[in-house]
Amino acid sequence: MAGLDTSLVNVGLDTIAGRLSASLTSAQWITSGYLLALAATLPLCGWLSRRFGATRTWLVVIGAFTAASALCAAAPTLPVLVGVRLLQGAAAGVLMPTGQSVMARAAGRDALARLTSTPPAEAVSTGRGLDTPFWSCRVTRPTLASFFVFSA
Repeated sequence: MAGLDTSLVNVGLDTIAGRLSASLTSAQWITSGYLLALAATLPLCGWLSRRFGATRTWLVVIGAFTAASALCAAAPTLPVLVGVRLLQGAAAGVLMPTGQSVMARAAGRDALARLTSTPPAEAVSTGRGLDTPFWSCRVTRPTLASFFVFSA
């Protein structure tokens, strides 16, 4: 979710700036604020997971990220959008590592590399590429983001 969101904003930054009657320079704070908030909350992941549990933390943060995404869609002005993107970035900073932690615990140490890595060619050709959703998302994200931005 966070990866697609970032691609959507990067691809559509000029369009977003135009619709909010803002300069491109000002609109770049949409991305900068998100990244600053993301980086600021990364150190909290371990503490939050130990304090409240990784699964509970992940569920709360995915809800917060989704709510912030809805608020971004409804933002009427650039300052409001930048503020909501700060909240979204803060949630994303905890979402990604905590989600990986939950996945690692569920899969076990031996299966984690198989779940998150690019599959060998024979695994894809034989249909054994169980990790295809993970690596194919990296490839299709910019194209999907362009489709969403320019069809809206």
